[in-house]
Amino acid sequence: MSMIKIERTHHLSIDEIRNRIEHIAVKLKDKLGVRYEWESERQLGFQKKGANGTICVTENEFQLTVKLGLMYRVLKTQIQTELESAVDKHIT
Repeated sequence: MSMIKIERTHHLSIDEIRNRIEHIAVKLKDKLGVRYEWESERQLGFQKKGANGTICVTENEFQLTVKLGLMYRVLKTQIQTELESAVDKHIT
């Protein structure tokens, strides 16, 4: 598996960052069929055929980890660029 890891510092409350993550997750569900579930107050797990990952947050850190299966490996750079853009727009 190929992995993407994005880490950012944030200055949002836990409630606000959870709301923003939820908003992004709903968009991914509607647009791409991604399934997601809050595994704890500060960790969201998601999956789609060929990819899965987690989003973890603390009081000032955001971490997105995505594991790409074989069919998405060739698109890793493009996927990472899109994810970084979305994180920078909505989280930081």
